[in-house]
Amino acid sequence: MFFEGGDESVGAKGAPGARWFSWDRNGGTGGHLPNGIPDGYEFYLLERILVEGSARPGVSQAMFEEAAAAWSAIREDVETALSGHADAAGMDAITAYLMLGGAGSRFAANYVVSRNWPASAWNNVEAYGNGRNASGILGYAADPDNDGFDNLAEYEFARLHYPDPALRAEKHVEAALDPAIPGPGYDPARVETVTLTIEVIGQGTVNLGAGTHTFAKYPHGCTEACEPIEVTLSATPAEGWAFRR
Repeated sequence: MFFEGGDESVGAKGAPGARWFSWDRNGGTGGHLPNGIPDGYEFYLLERILVEGSARPGVSQAMFEEAAAAWSAIREDVETALSGHADAAGMDAITAYLMLGGAGSRFAANYVVSRNWPASAWNNVEAYGNGRNASGILGYAADPDNDGFDNLAEYEFARLHYPDPALRAEKHVEAALDPAIPGPGYDPARVETVTLTIEVIGQGTVNLGAGTHTFAKYPHGCTEACEPIEVTLSATPAEGWAFRR
């Protein structure tokens, strides 16, 4: 739903696609300041709730109906406002941001609109989502499984213990919706960690991105009795460049 098509520059007729997994424009209190969860992970939680509904462990029928009703209403408004300016993927992107609730998510939607569509389009979109989003489920400070860990803490758990970005997305959803994950007594401050620094020379991409990454040394629930976590790196050189190790 939210990860189809698009390019890295957010094409005028498309959605950001996989770029969302490195973007954190859905701010908490205003502007497009980061809230600590890359937008793609927030969108993936929304997607799994809407697609799987109450068949997904941890999603009640009431939760699904709340999210589905908000999506339907906001998507209809966005389609009216952006008709002729955006394709379905672009409208899904704006709707997804507005679904997350709060001033920050509206600013994030504004960022995407302002880069690609006429200012008049944003004037029509600006107020949409107020009071009709699912921020009680999807907001970074929400706690849909009532386990005492909000969505930001659940993401941090997944980020720390699952280096692979695709697996991390799924584990973030599991943690957000299952009160048994990460479990009572979990304290990230007591997790033994290791640091990995990735430097990119030349042009291309690395699956984890350049920079410093911190991961748990052992799988969740294990200590020295387990094998350390493995981090798999993959590099994709740009045209005219080669990967050397």
